[in-house]
Amino acid sequence: MNTLFINGSPKKEGGCSAYIISETLKIMKDETAEHIRPGMGKNLEAACEKVLQAKNICFVFPLYFDSVPSHLLRFMRELEKYAAERKTEERYCYAVVNSGFFESSHNESAIEAVKCFAARAGFKWRFGIGIGGGPFMVESRSMPMNFFVKRPVYGALCRLKDDMENKSGWPENIFVSPAIFRKMYILMAHASWLIQARKNGLKSKDIYRAPEPEKSPSATEGK
Repeated sequence: MNTLFINGSPKKEGGCSAYIISETLKIMKDETAEHIRPGMGKNLEAACEKVLQAKNICFVFPLYFDSVPSHLLRFMRELEKYAAERKTEERYCYAVVNSGFFESSHNESAIEAVKCFAARAGFKWRFGIGIGGGPFMVESRSMPMNFFVKRPVYGALCRLKDDMENKSGWPENIFVSPAIFRKMYILMAHASWLIQARKNGLKSKDIYRAPEPEKSPSATEGK
């Protein structure tokens, strides 16, 4: 196996990370490329062994609090220990991070976290891709990836594919967002929240409802 994509999304299906992996596999046309989704269970040894069978390792995940999702972070720690005990051939590491922010630069800290992991695990770091407007990418799955509004992301994934096949120099991280106006993206996001609220029997005003603050014991004792 030449390339392995690691889906770090907590979603079992339908997430942006899974969509990005599937589209990248189409671009690569590499029959040996595979993908895994490490679960939150205790047995991670099989997943670690799978990773070490690949030459190119690419982590694909959503941004969580400006960093890596906790379950993926746990897997990375286990993989770091596992790789330290089995240092054999060279392995190259990449990261593709998507977020709900329109500005792709928000993903930089998470990419740096994977870069740090690669150094500790003994993998050769290549580069990362930060994708802004992740929800738009997956919600517009009916559009081809090379359609003009998604072409910036398509170009970044093509760059990823080229580097996996023919490594040259030391490329820098790539940060891209869909080719739509930021204001339009925000309006579409707000509309999506309203649609989800109505599906769950809520009205638009219910989205802004806040929980009642708990009364302290001292406030009730005086009554």
